[in-house]
Amino acid sequence: MSAKLAIVTGATSGIGLETARGLVTAGWEVVLACRDVVRAEAVRDMLRASDRSAQVSIARLDLASFASIRACAASLLQQHPAIHLLVDNAGVFSDRPTRTADGFEATMGVNFLGTLLFTRLLVPALRTAAAQEGEARVVVVSSSAAAFARLRPHPGMFADGPCGFPGYAASKLALVHGAAALAAELEGTGVSVNAVHPGDAATNIWRGHSLVMCIVGPVMRRVLKAPADAARAVLHVAVAPDLAGVTGAFFGVRGERLRAARYDDLTLRAGLMEQANATWHPS
Repeated sequence: MSAKLAIVTGATSGIGLETARGLVTAGWEVVLACRDVVRAEAVRDMLRASDRSAQVSIARLDLASFASIRACAASLLQQHPAIHLLVDNAGVFSDRPTRTADGFEATMGVNFLGTLLFTRLLVPALRTAAAQEGEARVVVVSSSAAAFARLRPHPGMFADGPCGFPGYAASKLALVHGAAALAAELEGTGVSVNAVHPGDAATNIWRGHSLVMCIVGPVMRRVLKAPADAARAVLHVAVAPDLAGVTGAFFGVRGERLRAARYDDLTLRAGLMEQANATWHPS
């Protein structure tokens, strides 16, 4: 019997790398969907060296480019008609104004727009896997920073959004709503979509160029938990048998459900998805 297939975005370091490692160890076939192919090749070789039976391949994915996202998704769908697990781990923290290839503020453009577009494009393969195996899962790596976000849907919100922590928090709240919206759309198909806060970890997210990040970043990378510890929360939502059929939830570090009025704001969700759809499919 062939191994189940998982796609992990942003798997060249941090939580993504450790998630990929955990899946490979558990016998999954893993595709590393990453922007930096050279670094992805190094990770692939490392995983293969530690386990000669490891099935690891690479897909080039730049979440800051809709063209790259669509090309990557099309290639994956052609190569892999059934995808059993998608871990949306890749993300950025842009502490200075930066734009994606399509002109959007980078934090929201990558973390929300790019991630959710990529996920939606892979739905056909996820549905095929669910029909064959009984279920398929999408795990969206969000953050407790979502609790501090200010998010107001309006035309141009993705181009005009702030950078730094306000932008990061907004993107993570948007991910919670994007995951819940997709979960509702896929209800009854066997494809579950859940968000997870893996806990603050010493990852490259703490690297930046602003004065604040130059001071705070090195401290955080010393005192926060290791990425492997944070990856446990992601892997739990990805493979835990007791979560089969559970969808539309936002899980915390210990597997608890995170609940807040802002996570269940259906008006906010509808407005956000309306603006996202207009961005992905301009008239």
